Amino acid sequence: MGTELLGYSERGLVNSLFYELSYKDPDGKLLGQLLDKVYFPDRKGSFKVSDVTILIEQSFSDFGDADVVLLIKNGGHNQTVFIEAKIKTNEKREWIIEDEFEKFRAGSESKKLSSSNLFTQLYHKCRLANGIAEMGVDDVASKGVLFPACSTKSPRKLGNNKIVLRAAKRVEEYPDDVCFIGIVPDKKANIKEFVDKELRPFIPKKDPNWHWSLRNWGWLSWLTIKEFCQANDLKNTLANFKHNEEQIF
Repeated sequence: MGTELLGYSERGLVNSLFYELSYKDPDGKLLGQLLDKVYFPDRKGSFKVSDVTILIEQSFSDFGDADVVLLIKNGGHNQTVFIEAKIKTNEKREWIIEDEFEKFRAGSESKKLSSSNLFTQLYHKCRLANGIAEMGVDDVASKGVLFPACSTKSPRKLGNNKIVLRAAKRVEEYPDDVCFIGIVPDKKANIKEFVDKELRPFIPKKDPNWHWSLRNWGWLSWLTIKEFCQANDLKNTLANFKHNEEQIF
């Protein structure tokens, strides 16, 4: 029967998907096709991937770990893509993106943004990318990036961990059109409705350190990923969907 590799929950499925893409499609063509399925409300253009480096569970110190970082050659540009993923878990009947955002909204008003919240995680990566672009890695490491009063820490710094700095330096080399993607267990139609009715109208409380921007934020449902795996015969990832059945979406 050979070897079957199964991983548990969100991390297991993320690992399986990107590991299988890396060995089945080393040139990144399939990855580009998957990224083209992301719903970007405010971004145009496709992904013509010719080369890719994939970082899994990479730490960025005070800015949190990233589930996935893609460093890609996209049509001649060096582009970074940050990805954060959430699942339903077996105990919940469903995961709704509006509920996750309401927790973020409440945290923004109570001086306590939860670091485990999807929107906080994407916001942290957005501020990290902005900080690297504006200040450079060395200054983000030593001086840090200022955050609003609702953040549990300000400034946030990269610190002096050599592996963290090595990853941040690589991000600095891929500065074009940086994207931030949330993989969620909600329905595709509900995601689009939520963005129009809830996310776009959101204006944070006045604070000079917010620098809130939704530019290049995108959304991808786990169902879309599963359908993509079925269409492209990604057998190991499909086995992991089966292994984690009723826990992903």
